[in-house]
Amino acid sequence: MITSERQLMSTQHKISMLRHNLENFGKVELPTAYAKLNAPEIQRLIDILEAEVSKYNATKHMRVAEIAIQSPDDLMLAPIRYRIAKGMTVEDFARFVNVAQRQIARYEALGYQNCSMPTFQKIMAKLQVKLEGRICAA
Repeated sequence: MITSERQLMSTQHKISMLRHNLENFGKVELPTAYAKLNAPEIQRLIDILEAEVSKYNATKHMRVAEIAIQSPDDLMLAPIRYRIAKGMTVEDFARFVNVAQRQIARYEALGYQNCSMPTFQKIMAKLQVKLEGRICAA
């Protein structure tokens, strides 16, 4: 997941480089990281990166009230999506939720998978997340 303008620019640069390499496939030497890829794999990678750019841009321009949580993955990424949608930096968000900036950066790097439950609950409460769901006991 792209979480900053810096990552967005880097991803866009990668897409541009991959497009150039795809257009000139076999004519230019690919960077070491992509040397083993064939043309369809390069196109697949471009598609994946473009989808990430689209997701980031959509999140950046959405109204915060519209962030949907429909899966556990959505729940874990909700703080990042909220921060991006609000136009907050990691520093701003850290102050808002009263958690150290470096810790927020660590959480975001792993999609909040490394966040303790009490801290995650504190962040979700600050974001006023309300979950409604059902458990089907068959």
